[in-house]
Amino acid sequence: MAEEKTESQGEEQAELRDARAGEAAAEAKAEAGKPPEAGKATKDAPAAEAGGPYTCQVGEAITLDGDGSADPEGDALSYSWTVDFTPAATLAGPTPTLVCPTTSGTFNVTLAVTDLGGLSDIDGTPLSIEREPGGPAIVTDWTLPLLGLLLVAAVMLFMFFFWRRRKRQEEATKTPPPPNFPEGPPLDGQ
Repeated sequence: MAEEKTESQGEEQAELRDARAGEAAAEAKAEAGKPPEAGKATKDAPAAEAGGPYTCQVGEAITLDGDGSADPEGDALSYSWTVDFTPAATLAGPTPTLVCPTTSGTFNVTLAVTDLGGLSDIDGTPLSIEREPGGPAIVTDWTLPLLGLLLVAAVMLFMFFFWRRRKRQEEATKTPPPPNFPEGPPLDGQ
């Protein structure tokens, strides 16, 4: 009989647990459809801060600064930087180092930060790359074809003057043809 009592008490406790679990599930389902109550915490997206604007000289290394980025809940952030070079440069971390390319101009730097909950934010800033004062001129896309064209023109000019000089020398050393005398009586009287 003691065993029957223990079994029935165990069954009652199991039923009670199931009932409580069902009630908790129903409450959770009802809460899911309601807007959050005042005073209850909701998850907020982090705020990205790309720093800048940045300026560097051709070939110089600079440090990008995303330390101003923060998450309201204090979650750890992942940092993804993109610089719109061709091809685009991608960097990671709050303060990555970037070596500026040999092309001067203004480019966009974009920082995307993501928290542990998958929420993210994006911020952008300009990057101006300047030529070093007094440094060598930057080779652009048209410089090499122009140099090639100048080289071909110089070779052709040299060949023309060499040909002209040779032609004049040939004309100066040419023996004149013998005079063309008309046929007539012999000069000796024969």
